[in-house]
Amino acid sequence: MKYSLIRSIASVLIVSFLLVLVSSCKTQTIYKSAWYENSEGKVENKNNYVDNIQYNSDAKMLYSIINDNKNLYVLLEVSDKTVQKKILMGGLTFWMDTIGEKEKQLGVTFPMKGSMKNKMGKMNKEEMMKQMQNGSLQGEINYHEINDKFESSFNKMELIGFNNEKEPMIVFNKNPKGINTTIRFDNKGTLNYRASIPLKLIFNNPNEFLSDSTKLFSFGFETGAVKMPSMGSGGKSGGGKKGGGMSQGGGSMQGKGGHGGGQSAAGMSGMQELSKPNKFWVKSTRLVKA
Repeated sequence: MKYSLIRSIASVLIVSFLLVLVSSCKTQTIYKSAWYENSEGKVENKNNYVDNIQYNSDAKMLYSIINDNKNLYVLLEVSDKTVQKKILMGGLTFWMDTIGEKEKQLGVTFPMKGSMKNKMGKMNKEEMMKQMQNGSLQGEINYHEINDKFESSFNKMELIGFNNEKEPMIVFNKNPKGINTTIRFDNKGTLNYRASIPLKLIFNNPNEFLSDSTKLFSFGFETGAVKMPSMGSGGKSGGGKKGGGMSQGGGSMQGKGGHGGGQSAAGMSGMQELSKPNKFWVKSTRLVKA
């Protein structure tokens, strides 16, 4: 009798475990693309896809994926100034994995690292050094100048993994592969990234992903990291006045010292933030069909 009872309890536990497992699979969070009907191949008005827009708080990026029968359209918006600087100075890569495992299978890098060089006005390395010493990273970005540069000359991108290429390829916008990318700042200072990629370059059989809701893929974004300038031999690693923060009993390290160690600490913190990439993945994504 006791053995039968133990077997019954074990059976109930196994069945319960299987039900929980099946339930968790059914409730898997799937990000669904939005259908796009503009025949011109341009994604301009994001308000048409507001239900599809998501925000990743860790990466500080607003994103959306849209598709039609031919192309995948990618929208990204960044308001955070530090993340904007990472993109402009360190580059940005849109990653895809056609089997949904968050692997870096296919990638489009735009802008490419170093393409801006010193075209960011005050945001060259010398100015970054001054800002670090002054405890500030609020350097201005000349949005109009950057928009002009992207329209006229900053149109190179790096393609990774397409057509089983072992080495990355450098191409221009309006290339034969049909991959196009743009970046533009709006009048509020928000960075707007747009990309269009032919589905046939991503999937071996695009129709499977269009018609079968169980066919999932992953996508993600990753900024570059900005290499920090090293201090000169006579530089002040803390910046500001000598010993400014510590003479106050550490008060300025909490932001109370005005021009001393508090500003230096804030500057160093900002520089450290620039030196780390912002990135995220959306693991389970499916296309939609009209």
